[in-house]
Amino acid sequence: MPPKPRITKEQIELAALEAVRENGLEGLNARALAKALDCSTQPIFSNFTSMEEIEKAVESRARALYEERIARGMAELTPKYMGSGLAYISFARDEKQLFRLLFMCDRRGDYAPRENLDEVISALRQKTGLSREEAYERHLMMWVFVHGIAVMVNTGYLDWTEEQTRAMLEKEFEGMAMKRKENDQ
Repeated sequence: MPPKPRITKEQIELAALEAVRENGLEGLNARALAKALDCSTQPIFSNFTSMEEIEKAVESRARALYEERIARGMAELTPKYMGSGLAYISFARDEKQLFRLLFMCDRRGDYAPRENLDEVISALRQKTGLSREEAYERHLMMWVFVHGIAVMVNTGYLDWTEEQTRAMLEKEFEGMAMKRKENDQ
């Protein structure tokens, strides 16, 4: 029976995730991973065919962490829609490099995150009474606003507390609601 591998695929993925957390995607390379795992590069390329494959695994793990954060925010905060926005911004604050990996790169027209989208739109519709199309359009507008705050928090341009952020999101949401009432009249 062949010996059990000392370095597993999961260990490599976790070490790669930590490397990206600390130094961004540009800090991820086979030598740095081998050093973190205290091994040669051989186990890395026995488990992965390329560094691009490792980068995809890191992105997948980062996305899972992000989705978990959004789901927790929506479960813990009321309204759920507010919870998703605050969770997005807190992810940008707490996971600077992972946020940059997921949301500060070329997406070629994929403007808004699709994770939890149905739940987010449903929460917005429940709060406002909007149709699905109207809720999606308002969500895109709000997401651009939230993303702007998240980027400014992520890069250190803003140093807002959660309370300041929540107050700003509430004002924007109220403004959207007022605009809808004006349009309905």
